[in-house]
Amino acid sequence: MKCHFAQSLAKDVLTDVVEAEIESFRIQILHHAQVTTLQPHGTVCNKCMTPNVIKCPTKTVCKTKHRGCKFHNSVALSNRRCPTNGMCDSLCKAIIDNHRFKGPSWKNTDATQWCTIAWSIAKCYMPPDGYDNVNTAHDTDFNGIVNIIINCIKFQKYFKDDLSKSANICTKVRDKCKTLRHSPTMTMADDEMGHFIDTLVGILNDSVYVNNHSKFTETIQKLRKLKTDAFGVSATDMNRTLEDALLNLTTMVKSCSDIKLEDRDSLKLQHMLNVADSLHHLTGDVRTRIEHALSGEKNETASSNKTIGAVAASVAGIAGVACITAASLSVGGAGPASMGACMSMGAGIAAATFASTAECTLAFGSALLGAVAAPVVPITLASLYVWRRIRVPVQNEGITAEPTIPELNDLRQIKDLQLATMTIREKVKQLFNQSHIKPSENNSIEADTVQVHMKENKVHYMKN
Repeated sequence: MKCHFAQSLAKDVLTDVVEAEIESFRIQILHHAQVTTLQPHGTVCNKCMTPNVIKCPTKTVCKTKHRGCKFHNSVALSNRRCPTNGMCDSLCKAIIDNHRFKGPSWKNTDATQWCTIAWSIAKCYMPPDGYDNVNTAHDTDFNGIVNIIINCIKFQKYFKDDLSKSANICTKVRDKCKTLRHSPTMTMADDEMGHFIDTLVGILNDSVYVNNHSKFTETIQKLRKLKTDAFGVSATDMNRTLEDALLNLTTMVKSCSDIKLEDRDSLKLQHMLNVADSLHHLTGDVRTRIEHALSGEKNETASSNKTIGAVAASVAGIAGVACITAASLSVGGAGPASMGACMSMGAGIAAATFASTAECTLAFGSALLGAVAAPVVPITLASLYVWRRIRVPVQNEGITAEPTIPELNDLRQIKDLQLATMTIREKVKQLFNQSHIKPSENNSIEADTVQVHMKENKVHYMKN
């Protein structure tokens, strides 16, 4: 999960660059099309569908073996000149000319939107499978964002490395992310995780923005701290990371759905089911912990927070940073039925710098108490979460257990993610059934959602 969070941080920065440049590109080629076709400024065309502006046959979209071309399969979808004096034809040529390999992904895009919606142009530079329903930058996974940078030559100006080389800083990131995306347990070995984060730092460092754009420098610092377990991860961060992981899986499922039944790979289907199972249990576990934190255990929460504050105050003068370690946090499953080491997130939970800053977050990683004589006290994720969200550091008088809007938003979001995960999981099972393949019993996990509800200071596990 640390790698997924690191990827999410890098995606946020690069997406800003991609969105701005693609919008600038749309304006530029639209203006050029208006000038060359002698159209007044502000003229747009929304009458041409993608097959209308693509010649037949065109590699990757036109299949003409038996019953004619499936892409141009009617008079309305036949190739013709744009009625607005060829404006859309000019846009099409510009998209091709600015594609590094001259092969845009025509299946992804809708030519009726080229004049007005920049992201429909961006989709021409994404991989050909799984992105036709991706309509915004937010809906696009990291792989899609990186491929836009690689395939559209407009982005060369943002990087020092030569992106025309077969191996460059962007292809390295793409390949590393592919390894993570295809990991059935969503995990990496420690050394691989270090290399993965270094690669993300590398692409940000290579950008011409690195010295004059605060978001780039801040993200690089966060990634370096994350690598050494010195960076805190809040529940909101966890939700965003799970959302990105779900986005990756959704893209893979969509890509597989577009493939003929006889051509589907059973190993890839099993891999997607494994990832869906992992996400299913991750979202369930995070929801459980947030609900625990927002439950009625007021006394335990207040007591834990006072203990944290006391330890933080006594240790701050010795170590500079107060860290409290707990048992390794397993995020493999809701309740006690976790998947253990393969889904363990770091070596523990740390509560960092409570005495000096209000920006205390959950630090997932191997933070240690260090040279402290005082015994380490056991604390719960719930108390850390509530401490992070609704407590002022060390000042524990007048503690309130009322949840604030951010906490309720976190809970609402994780519920939505849990439902979306269950939905995509069922879609993967449908692909198995359609392909007449039986899922592996060793890797498939029951679909019942396990939730934890707090009542009278006890944990009750119930299956829905």
